Amino acid sequence: MKRAQYILMLAVLGLWSVTVLPLDSHSQALKDCREGSGCTAADLANTLFPGGGRERETMRGLGPAPQKEEASKPAAPAPVALKVEFDTNSDTIRPQYYSDLNELGKVLAQPQHAAYHIQIEGHTDSIGSEQRNQVLSKKRAESVKRYLLQHFPIKRDNLSAVGYGKSQPIASNDTPEGRSKNRRVQVVNLGQ
Repeated sequence: MKRAQYILMLAVLGLWSVTVLPLDSHSQALKDCREGSGCTAADLANTLFPGGGRERETMRGLGPAPQKEEASKPAAPAPVALKVEFDTNSDTIRPQYYSDLNELGKVLAQPQHAAYHIQIEGHTDSIGSEQRNQVLSKKRAESVKRYLLQHFPIKRDNLSAVGYGKSQPIASNDTPEGRSKNRRVQVVNLGQ
């Protein structure tokens, strides 16, 4: 009997760990636009607004329309790592990345996306102090936010910037390649 209880306890703990403890949620569904030629406006729209940014249909104000099939439900929005870089210890966006930010700006300025709250996240690698990385990541996110607001008709209240410093790595900081992946600016659709 004790063996059966032990096996049951392990099974419950295993299920609990799979459902309660995320498996590095920051890297699971991340769309990385830094690789290759980057992302087009269509790529960004499909990732950040997988349902097209439209509200679910309602039945004459009586609540949501019944779903025909569960499989037709759009995927959840995924965070996007932007193709944008800065000089070391700087929050000035390098001009060669303006075109990539313009693709994002085109998407966020579309009327069907106007009601969504978008968060710009700054992330760093583990080199340097925690406080310095926190400040730098926030400044970089603010720079991207400022660029988008200056060049596109986006509601200021719907765009926020936050710095996470080195607290949310998506790769090991033990290698130059890993540190490069961790230095990123992400865009996240927080919903309406």
